[in-house]
Amino acid sequence: MDKFNRISKKIADRAEELIEPTDYYNAVKTGMSVNPPNNIQMLYRWKKREVLANANNLYHRRYVLNLVLDGPGRVCINDEMFELEKDSLLLLFPFQFHYYITRQDNEYRWLVITFDEVDPVPAELRRRPVKLSMFGYSLVEEILETYLEQEISPDPILALKLSSCVNCLLNEMRNIARLNPKPTQVLRDSKMTLLERICGYINHNLSQPMTVHELALKHGISEGYLSALFSRLIGCGPGEYIRKVKINRAVDMLNTGKYMISDIAEQTGFSSPAVFSRTFKAVTGNSPREFTKN
Repeated sequence: MDKFNRISKKIADRAEELIEPTDYYNAVKTGMSVNPPNNIQMLYRWKKREVLANANNLYHRRYVLNLVLDGPGRVCINDEMFELEKDSLLLLFPFQFHYYITRQDNEYRWLVITFDEVDPVPAELRRRPVKLSMFGYSLVEEILETYLEQEISPDPILALKLSSCVNCLLNEMRNIARLNPKPTQVLRDSKMTLLERICGYINHNLSQPMTVHELALKHGISEGYLSALFSRLIGCGPGEYIRKVKINRAVDMLNTGKYMISDIAEQTGFSSPAVFSRTFKAVTGNSPREFTKN
């Protein structure tokens, strides 16, 4: 067993001690006035781990770090697919619409670190998986040990240490990204290629009226096959996916502060600002105006 396998197995074994949270947005806070990683939470994802709370809210203001300890998988960000092999680490940014695809016939073990607020924003890591170094793995091990210790005996000093270690890991990821070329393109099977093509069409035509029937007709498949494709590979139907992508685009536009609600409704393909506002509140829990204020 090489050094990478030894440390990844050690982390995987230790990560089994992480307790699945019932609230994914209230975690370890540092109380600092600057903006390092804050409100940090760690999750462990594997076949036998049950998700206890609602983890389907994809419209949160949190960063999500995914480390593949074992078993490959894929992450789709909007219409772009990323292969995450063993030892891969990917940072997801706030409000990036994403979903995961793991291979059901294989064991998988992923360690997830989520947090709020980081400054400066690590732009080099946007849509950029990296292969973790041994130093990076040692940082992950330190983060995990500190987090588990903090869970047993909460301490402001431990919280500050945890934030510093996560910040160091982000810096190590930046260094890896700068020194290494971008990963090669993901090899896709025919179903994955079709799914990406459909998702790409949806993302680039949001302002146009779009029904599941028209989407199936456009790509030469039946509505039943289209629904089965989305349900199997994404975990939701095509109609729900379209709605989520529209709301995600609306969130991006609201965050700029440059658009009126009527403009956002038009550019995301809603029939009226009222319909947009109702849908937005149903998905996010806030009206567009409440979301902007928060």
